[in-house]
Amino acid sequence: MKNKLLITTALVGSVAFAGASFAETKLTGNVEATYKSDSRDLAADEKNGKSAIGMETNIGVVHTKDLDNGMSLKAGMNLETGNSTDAQATSDVGYIEVSNGNFSVHVGQDYGNNLNTVGIPTVGDDYIDASAASLATNDKDKGEEAHDALHIGIAQKFEGGVAFINYAPSSQKNDTSGDSSTADAGGSITEIGVKASFEGVSVQLGQQEDKQDVDGGTTSEAKQKFISVGYSAGPLSVGAARRTYDAGGTNTSTNDYVNKSYGVTYAVNDDLSVGLQYGEASEGDDTVEEETTALSVGYSLGGMGIEFTYAQVDNIGAASGTNGDGFQIRTITKF
Repeated sequence: MKNKLLITTALVGSVAFAGASFAETKLTGNVEATYKSDSRDLAADEKNGKSAIGMETNIGVVHTKDLDNGMSLKAGMNLETGNSTDAQATSDVGYIEVSNGNFSVHVGQDYGNNLNTVGIPTVGDDYIDASAASLATNDKDKGEEAHDALHIGIAQKFEGGVAFINYAPSSQKNDTSGDSSTADAGGSITEIGVKASFEGVSVQLGQQEDKQDVDGGTTSEAKQKFISVGYSAGPLSVGAARRTYDAGGTNTSTNDYVNKSYGVTYAVNDDLSVGLQYGEASEGDDTVEEETTALSVGYSLGGMGIEFTYAQVDNIGAASGTNGDGFQIRTITKF
């Protein structure tokens, strides 16, 4: 379950419902439906009004408890349907976390602090997810992520922020077996980062390092670096972010990736928000950058959020003159 469940910060309170609580256990969930269409003007990949409807459902359980030694326990899981790799509901999220004051340790998957974010203010889906098929869309998840794999995470909160480190001994996702004896190619992942905010200014930065699989892979070590800076004043939020990826190999045409993002959102009122995002992406020795501009509008209907996004992509795949556009309608209901 990626970090994209809420329409916008301004709409969180009006879109989300409180979960049903039983003692120290809470049931949570959401249903997301999307309609997307896209087209391109490159003859070989021409698409005229290609469209589809998609749906994703999530249901989870969260359990919290004060332990006898004064520490706190939090454990939970999430079942997801509607993703592209599973024909049935799978455990998309699972974790056990023990905390003492501002310090916490957890073991889990798809849980905890991470750098898996576009890093700029958006209304609903970010421009990469909502745009037509593009270099940014295809390369946004370059390399593995410690956050998505089964990992151990350590976090230390401080005034206005948190520092964290995630370590996954294997890049394999928990899609098949529930124990650690399953044979795996290896490929450890280490992610370290800091998130902080003060007087309206927010900063995220960090690095991730991927080791090569023991019995496969084409690179010995891959590194991602990420930094974002934002500022909020009342209903207005602005931000910029930069992500780089170095696969460590010798093929300079595809092993390096750079994505720069810029965004601004404005909450017109408690129910209505608008946003504009712009991004540039390039790979290796590309001579031109792919450019994406997206305009989004999000509205709360009091229990359901709805979002409209139009994206224009120029130089798709860093091919000069190859352009396209996409349109998405997205709704989400939380319970």
